[in-house]
Amino acid sequence: MLYQESGNGDMSTVKKNDPLNWELAADSLKGSYFEEVRRMVDENRNPVVRIGGENLTFGQVMAVAKPDKAVRVELSEAARERVKASSDWVLESINKGTDRQGAALQSELIRFLNAGIFGNGAEGCHKLPHS
Repeated sequence: MLYQESGNGDMSTVKKNDPLNWELAADSLKGSYFEEVRRMVDENRNPVVRIGGENLTFGQVMAVAKPDKAVRVELSEAARERVKASSDWVLESINKGTDRQGAALQSELIRFLNAGIFGNGAEGCHKLPHS
């Protein structure tokens, strides 16, 4: 909220357009360090991590990353539709041969990381053919 003086000493509330959600970000930082750590520990102990595509907390990442803990990850249906649409767009762009930042990088990384796995060892060089 933004407060503006009306000239007679009255501080009335003026709603300001916040397209970058700075106010929401500032509100999320309110509270003590102890409360934040306690919230992360509680999220870490949760056996189910629900991902909706809006935010991902450090506690959720910790819960999934722990090798000794079996955590089930659930993806919301709304997020599933967005992931599918994004995946379809990337595949369509690759099939058309359109260079897209990230998609071209992924295909080149796959080519690079698979280099050397072909052949029987008699050849001097194990490389994938150029695309």
